[in-house]
Amino acid sequence: MKLDLKARLNRIRTTVAAENRPIPEPCSTTTVSDTTSGLPNSWLPVAPGVFQCITKFSLDSLQTTCFFRPAIFASKVKDEAARYSEIVFFDLETTGLSTRAGTVAFLAALGTIEAGEIVVHQYFLEDYPYESAFIEAVCSQLDKAKYIVTYNGGSFDLPLLRTRCILNRLPFSLVSKHLDIVHTARSLWRDTLQSRTLQTIEKEILGIQRGEDIPGRQIPERWFLFLRDHKFEHLRTVFSHNAVDIVSLARLLIYCNEGFWGHAEIKSAERYGFARLLARVDPVRALETLYGVDLTGRPAAQRFILKLLRGLLERPVYRAIRKQWLADWSNPHAFGDNQGSRVSPS
Repeated sequence: MKLDLKARLNRIRTTVAAENRPIPEPCSTTTVSDTTSGLPNSWLPVAPGVFQCITKFSLDSLQTTCFFRPAIFASKVKDEAARYSEIVFFDLETTGLSTRAGTVAFLAALGTIEAGEIVVHQYFLEDYPYESAFIEAVCSQLDKAKYIVTYNGGSFDLPLLRTRCILNRLPFSLVSKHLDIVHTARSLWRDTLQSRTLQTIEKEILGIQRGEDIPGRQIPERWFLFLRDHKFEHLRTVFSHNAVDIVSLARLLIYCNEGFWGHAEIKSAERYGFARLLARVDPVRALETLYGVDLTGRPAAQRFILKLLRGLLERPVYRAIRKQWLADWSNPHAFGDNQGSRVSPS
């Protein structure tokens, strides 16, 4: 009988691996010590060749509200009040940077906010033959979320997950709404940070210091080393790197949400970016965010304000305050102290 591609690849891998070390037989009673020769006891088997670790991180005093507006972070999402508890923060560690068939995800982190803590569930793939069970475990957790929050996940993590589902003949039908906050970060700090990677933002904006860490480009090699000798030491910093990515992702979303609604101090350089995003759901609050900010020499920001004003003042509900707004936004201090920045919205 002619074998399909997956079966032939599995046969080749089994033949080659047999020359070096025995491949553990999948069974329902697989334990950590049976297969990994070194994973800590905190990693428990959830399926043959798939292990899970749950870690909790404190949010400290960062969170002051339980609600957020998803439409601020993704323009195509319906504007509604949502709870932090409805979010799953998601990140993958993989064997490469492509979303095509040659890249495999071997570590996934999914975070939730519960009782003032970030609870991180990590899933680890021990070896290639167990990928199907690994993908199923990850997707089953994602399906429970109303919102999935990623950092560049729209371009990488979710397309790769879809590719792996197809190759393993598994359904990929995520019903969750996706919020990729890399776009939020680029909008907020495009003028103030040269790099908008998650590691840069967590250091410069959130004040998070990772301590011992591993560069992302070295992560694939660590898993390949683990496949060779099954020593946990190769993966120790990879696991912590993956977990901290989720913590930073959650803290970033909360930081932005608190800033949008005035619960956290916003730096003057950040206000235009905050206002542009906030205008999606609350134009009045967006204007309040910018009032008094020196926008001299920033014509794009001034045009943005005038566009908001024109749209708002056409609404009947704002007729009563039309004259006051025109007076406020026409004075020199609305855009800064420079008289040359004076602009009239009429």
